[in-house]
Amino acid sequence: MTFAEYARITSTVDPVNPQDAATKNYVDNLRRTYMARAYRAGAFTYPSTAATLTQPFIYDTVTQGSNYSASTGYYTTPVAGVYIVQARLSVTASASGQNLACNVYWNDALNVNGQALAPAASALICQVACLINAGAGNTISIGTSISAASISLRASNTECNFMVALVGAP
Repeated sequence: MTFAEYARITSTVDPVNPQDAATKNYVDNLRRTYMARAYRAGAFTYPSTAATLTQPFIYDTVTQGSNYSASTGYYTTPVAGVYIVQARLSVTASASGQNLACNVYWNDALNVNGQALAPAASALICQVACLINAGAGNTISIGTSISAASISLRASNTECNFMVALVGAP
């Protein structure tokens, strides 16, 4: 018998106490349970003047998870823990000097400012990532602001997306 065969933990059940062992399957399923992925598929044009959207930005297509609302723009944390949040926005730029910002809001308070990337020839891109130590029932959302009028969002699962996942206990 090799050391690997001898040291393998078998016949474990789902953990109950903090010191209990957990199977890979249990951990993988737990991570999927407390995760959401969404993107903006529908067209969106910013208002006719430079604006900050104070309400959460709506990602209208949910591809994974059930705790993100495509009608309100809020992810509601199902359990207390540390969550990773990532978001990306991209808009079609029509003139130089335009700016785009995306920010993470936790319980409707600004938590992290996003990083604007160098503008491409015809696009402004902003992305943000952070960790949040949230309680059960907290809300996480993405807010955005734009410095120019009538800019259209580049809607797709690669250009405008949002992901949040539980990564650890508080």
